This record gives sequence, structure tokens and C-alpha cells, in this order.
Amino acid sequence: MLSGAAAVMLVAGLGLTGAAPVLADEETEIIPVEDSDNSTEESVSQEPTDTETDTETTPESEAPDKDLELPTTDSLDKLLNSLGEQGTAPYIYWDVRDTDGELVPGATFKLEYREDDEWVSGPDADQIEDCDELCAELEDQDQLDINTTAGEILLENRASGRNSRLEEGVNYRISQVGAPEGYSWVIDGDNTQTIGEDDEDLAEWNNEDTHHFGTFEVQKGSPIAMRAARASANLTCEPGYVYGISANGQLQQVSTGNVTSVGSRASGVSNFNGLGIGDNGEVVYAYERTNSSRTVTMHSFNVASGSWTNTGDTYDTSNSPGNYTGGLVAGAINLNNGKYYFGGFQTDSSSVWGNIYYTQVFKVWEYDPSGSFTYKGYMPTYSGRNNPGATNGDMAFNSTGDLFVVRGSGTTTTVFSVTANNFNSASGGQITTSGSNNFTTMNNVNGVAFDAAGRGYLGAGGEIRSYAMPNWSNQQNVVSSRYSGTDLASCSSPATITIEKEVIGGRVQSEDQFSLTLHQGNELLGSATTTGSELGIQEDRIGPLPTARGVTLNFAETGANGANLANYASAYECTVTYVGGATIDLGQQQGSSGSVYIPDDGDSINCVIRNSPLVSTVNITKLVTDAQGNNPQPRSGWEVSASASIVTTPATPVQQTDVDGSASWEMKFDSFDQTTNVSVAEVMQDGYQFQSGVCEVTSLTGAERQIELTGPENTALNNIGPGDAIECTYINKPSTGAFKIIKKFKEDNVPSGFGVDTQFSGNYVCKIEDAVVKEGTWTSTGEGEATLDPAGDNLPAGAECEVTETEPESTSGLPNDSWSWDTPEIGQPALIESGKTGEVTVTNAVKRIYGTFNVTKVLVGTADADLNYSGEFTCRLGDETVTGTWGEIQAGDIWHADDTHEIPLGADCSVLSEDRPEHPVANDPSHSWDGEPEFTGAVKAVALDASEINLVTVTNRTKQELGSVIWFKTDADGVLLEGSEWQLTGPDSSSVTVVDCTAAGCENLLDVDPVSGQFKLENLGWGDYVLKETKAPAGYQLRNNEIEFSIGSTDPARLNWDLGELVNEKRDAPVIPLTGGIGRDFFAILGVLVLALGAGTIGFNKLRRREK
Repeated sequence: MLSGAAAVMLVAGLGLTGAAPVLADEETEIIPVEDSDNSTEESVSQEPTDTETDTETTPESEAPDKDLELPTTDSLDKLLNSLGEQGTAPYIYWDVRDTDGELVPGATFKLEYREDDEWVSGPDADQIEDCDELCAELEDQDQLDINTTAGEILLENRASGRNSRLEEGVNYRISQVGAPEGYSWVIDGDNTQTIGEDDEDLAEWNNEDTHHFGTFEVQKGSPIAMRAARASANLTCEPGYVYGISANGQLQQVSTGNVTSVGSRASGVSNFNGLGIGDNGEVVYAYERTNSSRTVTMHSFNVASGSWTNTGDTYDTSNSPGNYTGGLVAGAINLNNGKYYFGGFQTDSSSVWGNIYYTQVFKVWEYDPSGSFTYKGYMPTYSGRNNPGATNGDMAFNSTGDLFVVRGSGTTTTVFSVTANNFNSASGGQITTSGSNNFTTMNNVNGVAFDAAGRGYLGAGGEIRSYAMPNWSNQQNVVSSRYSGTDLASCSSPATITIEKEVIGGRVQSEDQFSLTLHQGNELLGSATTTGSELGIQEDRIGPLPTARGVTLNFAETGANGANLANYASAYECTVTYVGGATIDLGQQQGSSGSVYIPDDGDSINCVIRNSPLVSTVNITKLVTDAQGNNPQPRSGWEVSASASIVTTPATPVQQTDVDGSASWEMKFDSFDQTTNVSVAEVMQDGYQFQSGVCEVTSLTGAERQIELTGPENTALNNIGPGDAIECTYINKPSTGAFKIIKKFKEDNVPSGFGVDTQFSGNYVCKIEDAVVKEGTWTSTGEGEATLDPAGDNLPAGAECEVTETEPESTSGLPNDSWSWDTPEIGQPALIESGKTGEVTVTNAVKRIYGTFNVTKVLVGTADADLNYSGEFTCRLGDETVTGTWGEIQAGDIWHADDTHEIPLGADCSVLSEDRPEHPVANDPSHSWDGEPEFTGAVKAVALDASEINLVTVTNRTKQELGSVIWFKTDADGVLLEGSEWQLTGPDSSSVTVVDCTAAGCENLLDVDPVSGQFKLENLGWGDYVLKETKAPAGYQLRNNEIEFSIGSTDPARLNWDLGELVNEKRDAPVIPLTGGIGRDFFAILGVLVLALGAGTIGFNKLRRREK
């Protein structure tokens, strides 16, 4: 990119007219430029501000380079002709427009690209300038924007130099850096726009091979002016305005010669202090002091209504942990986080060997509007034998959160600065601080504020003065009457300057230290001297100090504590952060002193002076890729070497790389202008081959060069000087072998002809020392060599490849569902050897899946409950038949087949036969089986753990055959006689009475034959019976003989008996009493008959109950 001075010289040298472009961070001054006739022209400058002094000089970076070789007019024409409105794809493009949609030239941007999971910005891509027709190509500066239309940017390259073409599909992002002069960004800060996701290396462009980032919008007005314009309606943040607070609670606006009350007074206060105003003037706090000014009661000010409110939050700082013994004097709002802080000075004394020593600190507390208070810590402000006496002061923050504590002792003013990082990390202990030089200002300062222009304001009693920063010069009286204030504040943030020291690589002597100074002209603004032995950024620094904008400050370093800067290579680098949030690195310059210009819209400027011993550092990093040559990773234990052609060659030129894959050396030089040649090499290990390598040499000036490494042998790096940092990388690729997977079936296990179409799949992974070098999937159809994705070639020697298989569908390719693939047997991992193919065999076997069915026993009829039943079954699946025995079970039970029966899942199972007891009822042969067993149809064998039950039902039926007997009661002539009664004794020796049924419906009699004199008894159980007449028909003699018969199926027993005619003989008639009446014998006979009839009825009922 072109600096403003270089552009002016380029224009003048070519005889062109027009103003040169000026960077946002450059001071617009009168710059003498020599034209081709050695005459001098001047560019128009801004009027000097009151912050500038006669001692200011042109920044070193803007001085014309008399040795600059200017391009000829022809070369410029060629350059302009090569720049066009349309680039050659792939390219990216965007534009800058104002709120009216008009193109606005002069913006700068930063381009980054994703590489190895990190965002990278190449050379000259951190501040891309908008190209117009004055774009020119210098030997060491490449113009990235090739669109000559001002306000439009088009990039084909990601950085200056060769081999930096954009690649379609790569993720890029751009960020705002500097707004055009006189404009500010509508969206503050970086406003980064990314093609894809922020954490992805690749992204999809919105056109086939181009990507449009859209429009970045700007608005008229500088960032500072825009910030002031956003201030609240009642508070002004413009330059020249600050605010004070009186002890009785009146907020006052102060400008030159004017004091204006703002709003109403806070009620009930008399010791008001600690005024703090937030960004844009939207939040205002102060506190009432009591308890010897150690207790605060917080108040907030409503800008809209102009009234104060007691928040009700009170805090006593004399309590632990602060244990404050001073008087609170300060308060401020951190413009970075919006929080309110307050504090004051505390002086303590101690006696050492009879001498009194005094120390003074400034203690700080944080107030949270929720009502909580936190002690942040303390910062030392004085140490000595003289009593510092009464000390007053104030505190303020800038927009980045840096803290400034102004200490006023008499007419001496000192600024103590705390960086935002140190302040935010404070947790109740000492806070690292940096003190400015002492400046003579005004007596007993009690308030400090900074306006939008960066002028400092000090208040004391009824007087306020303003000063040019940072040297507190050009004093001006703001007001000296009509003001009565205890504190000052503003809603503006000053620019700040910080000078830091970075020690790189070590100290020549362990006690070497470095002193830093900051000047404005001849005025010393601040100084600091490093301490300790730590490397990197030192804790001792100058600032951050408030400074005016539009001034040039000079910084320098000198050796301290015996350090000789001639033994060090020195360089410095300044970074400017703008009010809008953009950051620009001004580049690293060689030397131990320099100057920096504070831009008109600069917010914070940080300059780092770096020192490195007169050594050149060499670092070799060893990387090993995967077998495909990708994903390089650090590798330890590799021998690498570095040596030099001078006497300071390291004593151990050969080292082994550490766990980070690195080895380092230092090449020491005798003088700053000495150079040497350095040779680097590596020792190749077996099983690896060289892939690529490069050495990058970076000087203290920031200049870089690359040397390609073409092999492991010695490569010379020429002209290496002190301070050069050499970073070499060797990338090796493992020598390769191959790997395959063989699919087999277990011998005599898988049914012949099956499994040939089954799809097998799985995963494989190849590792070296737990690092994955390749992984993927494999597939195989039936037996044979599997297909790997990615292929199993180009594997590094020494890798071990393991295989897993995803279980195939259980019955895929098998005869039926009763077959399933079993867990495979996987061979040992294959060790990959160079030039060979490792192999892992995956053997599959099958297993039978057995099923079950159930048999249940159903009994219809009467049988003993404890009878056991069993039988034979058969199950058929295709050509396969399985037979077996079911049972034993009892009636109502269910028998389950289990895996011991080896019934194929899905087979059709049926019952073939049943074995049952001979008689269904023991000791009762009247019961017998009624026919053959009945079997339900075949059922499917289901899974052993299935919830469903497939039943085959075996049904047995029984029957009972009972006997009967008939006889006829007759007289000798065969005439039927009624009225006889009988006793029948059965097999169990029990007896019943049989009464002759003489009419139909003899329900209560055993005789079922309704004809008088005819008897029929039914349902007689098997066994022996005895029949005996117990009552003869009237007028007949009783038969005395018994009749025996047997009920059964085997002769002489029979089921149905006919006893024939049982004849009774007549008896003689009784003699009738002579008295003519029936006589008493009649009544006796009648009684006997009644008793007999009752007994017969009882016997009949018993027989009926027995039958039932």
C-alpha cells in the first residue's frame, strides 16, 4: 500500500497533478516534495490546533525517501491499463457508499482467509486501500484492489507477492479498518463479513467463481463528531464542554467563561462528590460523603427530567476488605463497561531504624446499580520520607477501559495509569500502575476531565483550567468564578498513548534492563525502567497516558543497569485503534527510537519497542503427514541440524525434535552488521520420504523471505544477520503399504449355496501410535475381498489397521428365519509394511434360531385330576423335520417346547399321538375313554421369548355306563301285585328302600316303572347288589329269600338285569273281632304301614342323592 508521502512523491515525480491520498492515521501537514525541476511544492494543511507546539516535527514515517526509485510514466500507464472494472475469476468484490447511495472513496479494509483452522492475513492485506487512477505498483508494495473506480474494491489476490491467487470455495472475510476522511462507519467496529461459517475453511460463494460482499455504508462526520452527536439531549459531549458537581448537589455545565446549572440540586446533601458520566452522557452518578468522607450514599441523575435520586445504596469503605482511613475524593464511569467506580488516597507511615517512611495509595471500589459494592484494590502513588500531606485528585476512564488517577499535591499534578486488562483482573490486591512525569499545573486539584478534543481539564475550588495533552501545556482559564465544584467529569474519552517494552530471546547479561521515555517536543511526558528477568511484554510501561489528537509524540529507549544497546537488535511497532473500532498496524521499524502521530479520530495508540540479543534464532519444526500427504502433524524424536559459517556455530548442531516437533538454536554475532550463512538439514527415518520444506526468514524490520527446501540434505540460508528469526519446516510423508479385508464363511457351517448375495459391511481404522492415518468403511457381497472406501492404499509403514463389522440383517441370504448370522471372528490387526499388503480376515458363521410351540390338555367328562398325559409331536420347515415328545402334563396344563427340542423358528408343529392312562377314574370301571384323542391343527413355532402362545390342544372325552334291573311282583297266577317294598344293598354295603311306583310321575321313588307291581331301577353303578323284599303286598306272605346280581361288563355281571316274576303266596285272612268293629289290631297294622312308608321315602331320597 502507498503511504501519503509516497503517493505525493509518486505524483510529483510523474508530473501529475492532484492531491495525494492520505491514510486515516497520517497527519495532514505541509510536506515538502521535490519535483523534477528541484522546485518545492506544498500540500494544503489544516490549521494547527492549540495542542500543537513549535517543537513538533514531521513524523519519521512521512519523511520523503530520497532513495526511492520512482516508476516511469510508461510503467504507470501499463499499470493503469492493467487495472480494470472487471477482474479475472475467481475474485471477490464490494463497495462503499454513503447513506444516499453514492460511492465514497478512501476506505481501507482487512482481508483474511482460513487456513489450517485459523484466520490468516497475508502481507499488505491488513490495510487494503481503495484503488483509484493513482494506483501504482512499487517494488515492495503491491496494490490489491484492481478496480480503479473509487469506492469499489475488487480482489484477485489474497496478499501481495506471487502465488497468492484467490481460490474459489475457500472461506474469506473482510473487516472495516478506516472510514473515508470526513466520514464514519454506520456500523461501528470491524463489521466483519464472512463468506461462510466463522470456523470453517471452506465456504460456498454466492456466484459460481466470484463472491459479492455487498455494500459497506458510511455517514458524513468523523467518529468523534458522531459520538458527540449521540449524546443525550441535556448533556453535551462536544469539545470544550465538561461538567462539575457542587458540594450541595448541583450539576453544572462548564465551557469557556460559562457555568450553567443542569437540572435541580440533589436534596439533603452537603458533601456531594464523585461525579461520573457515562458514554454519550446517558448515565450519571455521584455520592454523598459522610463518616469523615468514608461512607458513600449513591445518587443517580435522570438526564431527561434533570433530577437526582437517592438510590438507597450505602457503603462504609472503612470496613474490611478496604479498611479505608482516608477521605473519598473521586468517582468515574468506565466508558468501556458502563460501571461506576470511586476511591480516594490513603497515607500510612512506618518506622524503619528510627526513620519515618510514608506510603500513599489510591483505593478503588466498584458500585453495581443492583446495590452491591466490591473492593477492587489499590495502586501505589507515593513512597518516601517526606509526608505527602493533604492530597486531592480525581479519576477518569477512556473508551477502552483504561483508568487514569490524577494526583494533585500542591501545584504538582501526576497521572497514574492502569491498563484495562490490569484493572479488570484486579481482585482486592495491588493494581499494576504506571506514573507519568510530574507537571506543574494548579494548586490542590480536586477534579479531572477530558473533552472530545482530548484537552485535559483540572478543577480546584471555584476555578477550572484546561491544558493541551499529554504534556499539560498551553494552560487556559476556563472559569474562575461562578463555579463551586468538588469534582469534574465529561462524557468524552481522550486518546491515549502507551509505550511498552518487549524483550525477545533473552538478555545478553542477566541484569540488563531498559529505560523508556516519551516526549512531546523537548517535554518529558513519562518514563519507565524494566525490572526482573521475564521475557515478552514487560510489566513496566509508560501509560496509557491521555493525549490530544493531532500531535506527534516521540519515544525512545536506553540501556539501564549496565545494558548496552549495541549488543541488541532493536525495532519498534505502533498500532492505532480508531474511535470506530478499526485497528491499523503501522508496521515494524528498525531502531530504538521513533515517533507516532495521534490521528484526529484515534482512540488508543500502542507502541512496542522490541529488543533481541545480537543473535539469529533458528527453529526447525518437523511435521509428518498422513499417507495421502495431508494433515501434517508435529513429530518428536527426529534428528535435525543447524550450523553456521561463523565461529559462533552452536555446540550441538544436531538435535532431536521435542514433543512439539521442534528444535531451536541461537547463532550469536559479533556485531550488528555481521552476516553469516546457515545450513539446515534433517536425517530421514526409515519408512518415510521427503515431501516438502521451507524456511522463512523474518528480520527485525518485518521483512520476510522464503527459501524452499528440496530435500533432507543441507540447504544453505545466505546472508543471515542479527535479529533474524529463521523458521524452517520439514514435512515428510510415510512410505506406504496397502491393506485389504477378506470375507470368509466358517467351514461346514453356512448352508451350501447360501450367503452368496448377503451384503456385509463395517469400518476400518489405521493408526500409528494412536494417531489415525486413515479410516473408512468396507463392503463385501458374500465371500471374497472387500471393497474399501477410501481405498486401502498409500498407508504409512508401521500403521496398524483394525476392522469392525456391522452385523448384517440377521437372516439375510439364509434359508429361512430359523438361521441367523452369528458374531463374526475378526483377525488380528494388520501391520502395514512398506511395499506390502496387510490383510485382515473377517469370518462369519451362522447359528440356528429355535422356536417354541405349546400343547395343552383338555378333558371333557370325568377323570381323576392327577392323571398325566404325553405324546409325540412333529415340526416341519421345508425339507427339515423334527420329532419329539411332549408332556407329561395334567388336564388344564400347558407344555412348552424349549431350545433342547431344537425346533426351527417358523416350523409347522403338530401333535402326532397321545399316551394316556387305561382308565380315566381309578376303581370305577363304569368310566371309560370315549373315543380317540382329538388334536387341533398345526401351529407355527414362534420365538422362544415371544409373548404370543401358539397352542395345539389335545382333547380327551370320557363316558360312564350304568346298569339297570327290572322285576315283576306277581301272585302265583302271574297277576301283578302292588304295594310291595324292597331293600337294595349296593357294592358299598349301603342300602336303600324301593317302593312300588303305581302311577306316572313317581318323582320321589327309585322305581321308575309307573305300573303297579312292575319295578325298574336305573343308573346302578358297577358292583354286586342284594335285593330283598321288606314288605309284601297286602294279603300276601313276605318273601324271605335274597336275590343277588352284579352290574358290570364281564360275565357273570351284566349291565341290565331282568329278575323276572317274583311270586308271593297268599296268607290267611285275619279273624274279625266279634264285637262288630275293626278292632284294635287294625290300628296297630295301620301304624306299621305308615312307618314303613316313611322309611321307604327316606331310602328313596338317599338313593336319588347317590345317583346324582
